[in-house]
Amino acid sequence: MQEFRYARDLKRVFQNENLAYLKNFGEGWGYLPSGRSAVFVDNHDTERVGDTLNYKNGADYTLANVFMPAWPYGSPDVNSGYEWTNKDAGPPNGGTVTSCWTDGWKWQHAWPQIENMTAFRNAAGDTPVTAWWDTGADQIAFGRGDRAYLAINHESTALTRTFQIALPAGTYCDVQHGERTTAGGCIGTTYTVDAAGRFTATIPGQDAIALYR
Repeated sequence: MQEFRYARDLKRVFQNENLAYLKNFGEGWGYLPSGRSAVFVDNHDTERVGDTLNYKNGADYTLANVFMPAWPYGSPDVNSGYEWTNKDAGPPNGGTVTSCWTDGWKWQHAWPQIENMTAFRNAAGDTPVTAWWDTGADQIAFGRGDRAYLAINHESTALTRTFQIALPAGTYCDVQHGERTTAGGCIGTTYTVDAAGRFTATIPGQDAIALYR
């Protein structure tokens, strides 16, 4: 079943409250059991009537779509649509797609920040949330067992911090700012986790870091 409260609450938290509140997001908020829930940041109806975030909301929207697949609740669905000016607007170019991101097609599922989180979710599997950290406001981080780690800075200024995580020592590709290669390398930003499970990063405002094994 679609858990509409999930999307509506994400909008409120990302726009008017603190990301720190998401520490027990899901069943702890009275939602349906995780295994029965389909969740989303927006869909083709809610994006147009103001119930939820939509592509016009910039970093609020992108970061919510990064958080959703990283968080172990429900079965996530990414809305991938087109630009609109009113709730009844039809698809551009008569519904014909000639290429990505042209003629008003937004193709959110192919935005690198969002698309790369599919592999993150697959790597995290059914591992629980570990090492939750927050500032009490809009900077949060959490692990998924020893398989993955996400940090979000939803503040306007940069965050520099040494994170303590459960990923084994090694070098990891930040899939928010890079792409993993088939040979196990990375085209883009990498971070090195030391033997004590620490890495240091500077995350610009309205940005994130996502690492996984």
